[in-house]
Amino acid sequence: MGNMDKSPLITVITPHYESKTLFCSVDSVLMQSYPNVQYIIVVDGDVGFSPEKIREYLDSHSRENVHWSIIALKENVGTVRALNAALAETRGDFVFNLADDDVFMGPEVLSG
Repeated sequence: MGNMDKSPLITVITPHYESKTLFCSVDSVLMQSYPNVQYIIVVDGDVGFSPEKIREYLDSHSRENVHWSIIALKENVGTVRALNAALAETRGDFVFNLADDDVFMGPEVLSG
């Protein structure tokens, strides 16, 4: 992941199970002004939005500063195991957990 200004990588993890407001959470990450964000969404089973639907949304809404990935778990394993699956893929110097029914309240949250 090339980064011109050498800002530390910040990883945001969103475990997703059945929230209807997932894309509000996603939008709040995508609007961040911080220049170097890794975003991992863990789809914890088949309840909620499918990995394909999420991928389609991210493809059409993501910005250059956010490098995203989706981990699709075949069955619901719960929050702790979903977070552990994401932590195994985390490369950030700092890690945030953002629930699929929560949002960052403005574009400067990660910069702060």
